[in-house]
Amino acid sequence: MYIRDKLGLKIRFHDLRHFNATIMLKSGVSDKEAAARLRHRNVSTTREIYQHVLEEMDTNTANIIGDEIKRAME
Repeated sequence: MYIRDKLGLKIRFHDLRHFNATIMLKSGVSDKEAAARLRHRNVSTTREIYQHVLEEMDTNTANIIGDEIKRAME
């Protein structure tokens, strides 16, 4: 039996690496720091494979762009 089964987890431990990378991205941790914590030799591995854009992050970005457009039109 896997430890995850004993703990009642529905995800693989490797999935936690993706979660960790994504939360670091969301929290503003630099790509270089995130790659170092995940022990990736290349920052591109962290960015292209492990970090994911969450819906709330996309919504926040859209709001920032919308606010800038509004300011520019004032």
